[in-house]
Amino acid sequence: MADPHETAQQEEARMAFGDSPHDQPLKEAWGAFCDRLKAAGDLVFKDVNPANPLQRADGFRYLTQNLGQAFDLA
Repeated sequence: MADPHETAQQEEARMAFGDSPHDQPLKEAWGAFCDRLKAAGDLVFKDVNPANPLQRADGFRYLTQNLGQAFDLA
């Protein structure tokens, strides 16, 4: 059911998966990115890293800083 407060422009902007020919490649690229990010997060728990809270937090801070820098460069 349509929202009575939705403008014609908002209604026109709504899209479903498959409405764009780029949806499938974008979905696949997003999935691959998320898989790689998950794998990078798993490295924080690798055996050579100390298992104390400060080191874990530092590992995730390092990961998110690099992620932010990558977005800035994109």
